[in-house]
Amino acid sequence: MRLTLKDLLGIVAFCAVVAWCGSWAGADNVTFWVAVVGSAFVSGVFVTVARDENLHRWSPFVPLPLLLCCLMPFVSLSLLVNGVLLFGVGVFCACRRPLGVRTIVMLTIICACVSLVVGVYPGIAESRRLLALRDEFPIQPLDTRLGYERNRPMEGDAPAVLNANVSTELNDWENEISSSWLDYRALQFLRIHDHQYELFVRASGFGVTRMMRPWLEELRRPPLRDIDFDETRVANAETAWNGWRAIDQLGTSQQPEHLHRASRTDFFDPDGFGAMVAPHQAVGFVEHGFHYSPLDAMTNRESWTIARLELVGLLKFDEPRVYVLDHLPRMDQISNDDVPTRALDSFETAALAQLWTDEDIVVARDGRQLRMLGSLRAATACLDCHDARRGDLLGAFSYELQMAPAHQPDQLGAE
Repeated sequence: MRLTLKDLLGIVAFCAVVAWCGSWAGADNVTFWVAVVGSAFVSGVFVTVARDENLHRWSPFVPLPLLLCCLMPFVSLSLLVNGVLLFGVGVFCACRRPLGVRTIVMLTIICACVSLVVGVYPGIAESRRLLALRDEFPIQPLDTRLGYERNRPMEGDAPAVLNANVSTELNDWENEISSSWLDYRALQFLRIHDHQYELFVRASGFGVTRMMRPWLEELRRPPLRDIDFDETRVANAETAWNGWRAIDQLGTSQQPEHLHRASRTDFFDPDGFGAMVAPHQAVGFVEHGFHYSPLDAMTNRESWTIARLELVGLLKFDEPRVYVLDHLPRMDQISNDDVPTRALDSFETAALAQLWTDEDIVVARDGRQLRMLGSLRAATACLDCHDARRGDLLGAFSYELQMAPAHQPDQLGAE
């Protein structure tokens, strides 16, 4: 049988469809190529049976193995569609005299092309969505942000030696942030950048419906903003930013220690840690920063105003320095070298000496003014990014609170 121009066009069209579908499914997508080989094999058997004058009435039964394969867990939409189409063609062939070979071949090619396109098409939209997620949440190198830490000498791999009270506080805080940290968010980031998941999405089957799509409301974080020291309470704070869970840890209290715990949890934002895909490479990491005034954690919020709340940097400079901003600290701003700094004052210098291993917060009162220095220690979750030991002091918050004139000096519960 000599091939005509029409035959060649049909073959070229089939190859073009396979190439187009393969470009979306992926050259290493086993599921897609199983569908191609399976469809080609069954189509060849179908042509052999359908062209035979004695066997053509059995042609509807040829695609049944394809339909049976689709009952398996690894169902292929392409094989299912191809089996249904060939069954229809087989019924047509069985009800009449055998068709010509060219006609049968063209019909099987059309069935195969339609089945491959139908099988791949659902994955195209999912693939585009996956690529859009990768663009929105790219892999970020942390070396440029924290490179100065790797220039500092390490004191070994053993955890820092802390006294019992500080160690207990660190354990409590780790339990607190682990209960807030959404494993779902980290797992989704790992999945978005996983090659096997991409193949699963692109597969010519029902796979894209077996797994829930990432929930953008949980992946996205509330935008950082400049929060003035005298920020008023945010109305409906619990629902102001969907997906932000640190507020669950704030609670309410009159104790200065709790004020610092609220600041620490809000600033670190454990839900914004993202996922580590490689050493010093993260996805979905959000720079540390405040989302609320820490006074929102106080039952007597109106009793106090924040005159200053500043971050003490211990890792970037040879000597501790305090970052000077006119609002609550934000790491995306502080990481710039042009942010002004100052030396520690006498209270901060004396308090910092106690924070290294003996205290988590140092409180001092002078009339209606309250000074505090609260530690920011490396929890286990921090070690993925920071070159530090668990318990190492990464920084501190320096507080200066002023009591409102209408309230008594014992309102905050400090001695």
